[in-house]
Amino acid sequence: MTNGIHRRQAGFAALAAIAALASARGQAATPDEAALSDAIARFYKAYVEVDGEAFDKVLSDQLSFGHSDGRIESKQRVISGILSKRILFKNFSFENEQITVSSEVAIVRHLATIESLAAGKSVVGKVNVLLVWHKQGGEWKLIARQAMAVA
Repeated sequence: MTNGIHRRQAGFAALAAIAALASARGQAATPDEAALSDAIARFYKAYVEVDGEAFDKVLSDQLSFGHSDGRIESKQRVISGILSKRILFKNFSFENEQITVSSEVAIVRHLATIESLAAGKSVVGKVNVLLVWHKQGGEWKLIARQAMAVA
C-alpha cells in the first residue's frame, strides 16, 4: 500500500478515537464544556491530519508547550514541528480524563497513548498530559500544555 493509503486509514482510526473521547465525556453539562470538548478534539485531530491552519486556530499566541523530554516550545515552533512531518501521529487514545472549568480557564488532565511513526518506525508511547485552556474572544485556546512520560 502507498503511504497515502496508510495515512488515510490512520486518519480514520484517529477520528474514531477522537469521537470515542467525545462520547466518553458524555453530554457536556454546559455550553462552555461542550465548546471545550470540541476544542480538545480539534487539537488532537490537527496532529493526525498535519493541519497547521487548525493548530493556528486552537493554539493561543501565548502558548507554552512542554514536551515529555523537557523541551518547551512556542506556538510557531509547535506548528512548524508538526508540519515538518518528522513524526507522523497516527492515533491518540485517552484514559482518566478530568476536566475542570472555572470561568475563562479550563484545566484538562488525561493519560494519552500516542501511536506515531518516527524515522520509519512505529512508536507507541504513554504520557500524562496537562492542558490549560483560556477563553479568548469567545473561543477556547490552548495556552499551556505539559506532558510527562509514563514508565
